Amino acid sequence: MICSNCKKNDANTHIKENINGQLREYYLCPNCAKSLNYSNFGKVFDLDLNSFFGSALSKPQVLKKPETEVCETCGAGFDYLIASGKVGCADCYKKFAGKLYPSIQRIHGNTKHSGKIPSIAGKQLKVQRQINELKQQLEEAIKEQEFEKAAEFRDQLKALAKEDGGNE
Repeated sequence: MICSNCKKNDANTHIKENINGQLREYYLCPNCAKSLNYSNFGKVFDLDLNSFFGSALSKPQVLKKPETEVCETCGAGFDYLIASGKVGCADCYKKFAGKLYPSIQRIHGNTKHSGKIPSIAGKQLKVQRQINELKQQLEEAIKEQEFEKAAEFRDQLKALAKEDGGNE
């Protein structure tokens, strides 16, 4: 919009006046708004709107009871963990496991890390993970009385145990 007053600059101030039922609208550039005393609306009436509405808009202070459960290592309480979104130290995971794991499960879909494996220990870790997974599948197959599947899992476990060097 072009300024209604000087008709040269871009307007950034919109003024509506209703005088005796007649509505007038103005679009003013910063220079014209300043010259017509529309630049600092609150200052025209010598009002500080923040102090005027400040107490009504601010949240009331709620007294909280002190936290009873804090981490012995870093001193962080569970409220701090929730407010900051960060865990204070590794011991916080142990201290607040019952409260943290449901949130971690909901956010990440799992509570165990399943990311990349370091290349140095990669082969051994992959084999160990496969062994653990096959053991779980073997137990499940036995519970379901699917003995043919259980035999397959058992054979795969033996092969992986040989590959792992017999460290089952």
